[in-house]
Amino acid sequence: MKHLHLSLSEELYAALMREAEASGQAVTALVQEAIEKLLAEQERRALNTALDAYIRAENGGSHDLDEELEAGALTSQQQQLRLAYEQYTREYEQDEPTQEW
Repeated sequence: MKHLHLSLSEELYAALMREAEASGQAVTALVQEAIEKLLAEQERRALNTALDAYIRAENGGSHDLDEELEAGALTSQQQQLRLAYEQYTREYEQDEPTQEW
């Protein structure tokens, strides 16, 4: 394990000591956990940035879903909406809704 010397402001040091006492954790464990969380968050952001760039670059390209598959999904959604609307209409006409819309 490597060691690191770290200079902190008086305020940050005091807050760290309070947190260590309140949580019952060692200061070293708190600092290590904070660094691990920071690095994991930075990695997640970098991956999201790379993914966003890939999506923008490939939008409308050969890696998009094919038109037939997209059309099928739309048709399915449209059918579900139509069925829900028909059910709502029947219940409204009978003045006996079985669901809250």
